[in-house]
Amino acid sequence: MSYKEDMFEPGDMIYWEAHKDDAGAYDNATSRPSEPVAKRHKRGSWPRVLTVTSSSSAQGSTTRRCSRNPRGRIAGGAALEPTVKGKPNPVKATVTHFCQNVLALTYLTLGYLAAWGGEVDKTATTLQKNDGKEDKDRSSVSGQAAENRLTAEEKRAGWLLLFDGKTPKGWETIKNQPIPGRHLQNGALNPHPCDYMLIHKKQWGDFVLSLDLKISKGCNSGIFFRTFPLKPKPGKDVGYNGIEIAIDDTTSAGYHDTGALYDLVRPSRNVMKPNGEWNHIVLKCNKNLIVVKVNGEMVTEMDLDQWSVPGKRPDGTSHKFGVDYKTHPRQGYIGLQDHGADCWYKNIKLKPLYEVENP
Repeated sequence: MSYKEDMFEPGDMIYWEAHKDDAGAYDNATSRPSEPVAKRHKRGSWPRVLTVTSSSSAQGSTTRRCSRNPRGRIAGGAALEPTVKGKPNPVKATVTHFCQNVLALTYLTLGYLAAWGGEVDKTATTLQKNDGKEDKDRSSVSGQAAENRLTAEEKRAGWLLLFDGKTPKGWETIKNQPIPGRHLQNGALNPHPCDYMLIHKKQWGDFVLSLDLKISKGCNSGIFFRTFPLKPKPGKDVGYNGIEIAIDDTTSAGYHDTGALYDLVRPSRNVMKPNGEWNHIVLKCNKNLIVVKVNGEMVTEMDLDQWSVPGKRPDGTSHKFGVDYKTHPRQGYIGLQDHGADCWYKNIKLKPLYEVENP
């Protein structure tokens, strides 16, 4: 009986038995595929080959491994029966019990590997979750810091944390009294209600101030700096003794809108987010130069040396303060203003540009 390639399909594995006749010669007629004749494998699984082998003999037949090509033919031969010099050659015993055991061991190993792979996947998933948690913890060391904390990079650069989010340490009233605990709200400072503003107890001159803020609907607040002295002028409030970044629930870009140096310099545009959303403000005071950034955009600049006439802007227009800002104190208190509505400040950080001693 002859077994040709058209009896099998790509992906079949053939086990071949060779039998001897009474004279001891291999009988090609009785040689046949052993059980199972064809062990099929699913498309895409291992192996996807047709294996045909025969042992070496004096006639020169050799062990052959034939693989199907994409068109379904056997590479290296058209028939399963090897031939020598054009004549049929007895098929030798090719798949011994040893080979069968090796194949069985292979499948067993693959099964263990598949099961082990599942455990690896579970372990990888667990590690991935833990790594995510560690990344969150590491956020306070590099990149974006956790709330009311400094990153390692900020510490190296000389930044100071002015508010820890848990206590009112470092903050007081304009009369230098401790502030009530009601001003601490969900990791933020809310100056409403208070006596005009909450101040940081230390005076600052040249620095970079960075903070986040959120306002309520219709809010009117402000960030004061270089406020000195704290004793109001007759008939005036203490705000006349400082410079203020306006914080307002508006969309215009005038002298009293967010980012303006209140009643002095208008912002280039209003980039304040809607009330209820957090905004980021950076203030830089470097001697006579003042720069304000809102949500990453520089919106206001002021050169104090150009403000030499009391009550007048450099362009000659009038403002409400009868002050000559060229001679205004270059050192004073930072304050968070209450103007009758809730507003919240957090992540309040400051980097001194020069070492300045308190007077």
